[in-house]
Amino acid sequence: MFAFNAMRGERYCCPDCRGTVIFRRGTKVKPHFAHKVKSVCLNNSSESMAHYNAKYVLAQQLVQKGYYVEVEQPVAQIQQRPDLIVDHTYAIEIQFSSIPLEVLQARTTGLEDQGYEVIWIVLEPKTYQRRMKLQQLQSACLNPVTRRLIAWSDQHQSLVGISEIQYIGGQWFVGNKRPMTVDELFCKSEEAATTNLYKLSDRRVERYIQMCRRQNNVHEPTLNAMYHLQWSQRQVNSMPGFILPHQLYIRTHPVAWQLQYCYMQKLEVAPSQYTHGLFQFRHFIHAIPNCQEIEEQLIDGYRSVIQNVIMEE
Repeated sequence: MFAFNAMRGERYCCPDCRGTVIFRRGTKVKPHFAHKVKSVCLNNSSESMAHYNAKYVLAQQLVQKGYYVEVEQPVAQIQQRPDLIVDHTYAIEIQFSSIPLEVLQARTTGLEDQGYEVIWIVLEPKTYQRRMKLQQLQSACLNPVTRRLIAWSDQHQSLVGISEIQYIGGQWFVGNKRPMTVDELFCKSEEAATTNLYKLSDRRVERYIQMCRRQNNVHEPTLNAMYHLQWSQRQVNSMPGFILPHQLYIRTHPVAWQLQYCYMQKLEVAPSQYTHGLFQFRHFIHAIPNCQEIEEQLIDGYRSVIQNVIMEE
């Protein structure tokens, strides 16, 4: 029984724990079943209610659209049970809790080796003033080539698509978030267009510098570079903090690597040594382009930017 053809007033039970579930339907919430507050599904003790509800709500939405859906169908050859298998082709994994990247990659590879196209869905990221805070799991599940992340709104019980994602430092990202249809799950996404150049505000540059100072470490790389560059506060605010397109691929804060790059230029370090230890790459489920090419494009892009800044001054 799926919620789209359920009726109010009838009694429904969970197929796993046999406990009573509540049928919900409203003008803003799509029809779905939910366990009673504080109830426990004994057959799924390791599974949160949010995950459990998302799995069955998404399954019913897919069935309603005419897809053939199997819920937790075992894949015997690899001893895995993806949350949903759709049309014998797509394996959908809903992951809300944090698990090691190695586990995510192993589960993905196992299903791909059996011929499935794997789709990961994470919990909708929290948004603050148009900025999104992504946990490590969420950032690992985004596709760096298409700059796309598929999420689930627990509030609205529906899919959310996030596109044109860019990293701006710390756990913060920017991107376009919108409701997503189930049909869009299976649309092939092309490589995302190059994102526009973005500059962190003076306040955000200063906030990062303050965070470095709180470490009370005279050898902290960012502060060490600042000290030897002997820049004014205006220069510190204007020269680093540029968000280049390939920033998404690395975890190193843009202010950190750009200040260190400027210091290496002052020391007349050979260009071939610029990237040595400068970047920490972000880890994804999906494969990324050549790391050396990414490093070169970041350096070339930033060199071009600061040349323009110097000319304007």
